[in-house]
Amino acid sequence: MNATAIPADVRDRIIAAANALYEQAERESFPTVDAVRRAARVDMNAASAVMREWRRQQTVQATPVVVAIPEAVQQAQSQALAALWTQAQELANESLRAAQASWETERAELDAMRQEMAAAYEAQASELEAAQERATQMQHAVEAAADAHREQLESLRAELAAAVTRAERAEVRSGEIEKRVAALESERDAARLQAGEAREVAAKLSGQLEAVQSQNTALLATLKPAAK
Repeated sequence: MNATAIPADVRDRIIAAANALYEQAERESFPTVDAVRRAARVDMNAASAVMREWRRQQTVQATPVVVAIPEAVQQAQSQALAALWTQAQELANESLRAAQASWETERAELDAMRQEMAAAYEAQASELEAAQERATQMQHAVEAAADAHREQLESLRAELAAAVTRAERAEVRSGEIEKRVAALESERDAARLQAGEAREVAAKLSGQLEAVQSQNTALLATLKPAAK
């Protein structure tokens, strides 16, 4: 990703986080890309692109190097052209060595940044894998709990159906008992009525018997004198 394509607010957050972490380290070591990414709360691509530019600004001075004519050269106007050429070669070599040192420093910084990015990506991959594993474990736990709840619900439903069946049977049995009790009560009332009627008949028969006995006694009393 090109640093110029990053939104200004994201770029400012990354630079501010890098400067803050750099100052916290007392400007002894550059902050890592992952640390800046976490502090600025941006993605890795944006952090790495802006950090490359930020580190380059810390290692390479923006002001152009003005090569002034050495004082030795100014004072050596009367010397031979060979001495001037030697001095110019020395200056060119110094500039070449400075440029080479700057290039080596920048290459080392880029290598270090690549290593930091690789380590950060590996850390993110490990975190993602751990999060996925936790999510899988939670899903298994939820599924197990759902299965247990479903089994418990089915068991409760079976128990409820059995209880309803027993209640229905008990209700039918209760109805039958009530009918039987009503029949027995009817039979009892009929027996009581028949007993009353039998007592009345017995009383009439007893009266009739007493009347017959009285008649027999009177008849016997009239027959005894005639026999003498």
